[in-house]
Amino acid sequence: MLEQRVAAWTPRQPMPRSESLDEQSDGDFICRPMNFPEAIGSAECRAIVGLGQSGICVTAGLTHPVEGYRTGSTKLITSSAESRWLYERISDILVRVNQWYRFDITGFVDSLLYCEYPEHGHFDWHIDCGEGRTSTRKISLSVQLSDPAEYEGGGLEFAAHGELRGARRLGTAIAFPAFLHHRVTPVIRGMRRSLVAWAHGPVFR
Repeated sequence: MLEQRVAAWTPRQPMPRSESLDEQSDGDFICRPMNFPEAIGSAECRAIVGLGQSGICVTAGLTHPVEGYRTGSTKLITSSAESRWLYERISDILVRVNQWYRFDITGFVDSLLYCEYPEHGHFDWHIDCGEGRTSTRKISLSVQLSDPAEYEGGGLEFAAHGELRGARRLGTAIAFPAFLHHRVTPVIRGMRRSLVAWAHGPVFR
């Protein structure tokens, strides 16, 4: 998985340039979310939705839950023979993304998380790293699994950057440091589907 690919991957296979970096300097990368269009193909997106819908139901949200802060459903896609290709695909994306962030990342700790936000579904402002097992999250990755025509609202917004240009396109991967404040705005119509993953490493210091 990721820990194996950290050593094996070389920059001879770079990710497409993020649309978020057009006017940014190297020194600004650590603080910015980035989006990578069509990082996952449409057929792969459909396969991920299938894996997610048959996953393990969990309650995801804040470390200390607040009623109504997150509305939607979440399911774990655990590592298995059936999902191995997906773990390899996501780990490859995370390692390539890290050529910009240059964090010390070592592997997965969390299972992949499949998310559905129906009408009125949302997740208010939060960060992805905090106490316990979340303290070692370094890079967050959100993959868009819904066609933009399938829903309204439900934007992934960042406190300092808003919603990234092109972020709603099917298969787009959005990467960001786990310490960035972000939210999913309420869905007005339809269903927003996404896959979330985290690359872990030594605690930031």
